[in-house]
Amino acid sequence: MGGIVAFGAEKAGLEQRLAPHFADEKLWLGVLAIGVMFVNQLMTGLVIGARAKYGVGHPIAYPTERDVKSPEDRVMFICAQRSHGNYLEWLLPNLITAIAAWFLTDAHATTIAASLVWLAARAAYGVAYSSGDAAKRTGPFVVSFLAQCLVYGTVVLFVARRALPGFL
Repeated sequence: MGGIVAFGAEKAGLEQRLAPHFADEKLWLGVLAIGVMFVNQLMTGLVIGARAKYGVGHPIAYPTERDVKSPEDRVMFICAQRSHGNYLEWLLPNLITAIAAWFLTDAHATTIAASLVWLAARAAYGVAYSSGDAAKRTGPFVVSFLAQCLVYGTVVLFVARRALPGFL
């Protein structure tokens, strides 16, 4: 899927359209680094707030019904905990893929833009999931998935073209 998304973006001239907006690459890499820390702090704050609100002490990550006042409190806390856990589960693969895209390709503006979209969507995902209404996370998840596919697909296209010259 990533290769298809990246191929379409390439054919649409996405890199050329984005490049003027991300000309100061060092600035945007700094913004991304700050964004990673901001989203991590946001997620941590959601879990800390849920611990206080639902009375879940450390080191409990997944409380039983005996650890909280009600089954609803348990679900609400687990939603906050999972939003942070899910962010962390996807952060490293996305960082590695973005670094690979940066060094292997010339699609720097595409990588920066897609990574910024991914971070914003993951922040929205965390807030939505922590609300207790898991359905609210679907939109931000889809956006983050497509942004991730774009960066991943850029690497896939590079590897495919390198391994199979003339194929794409």
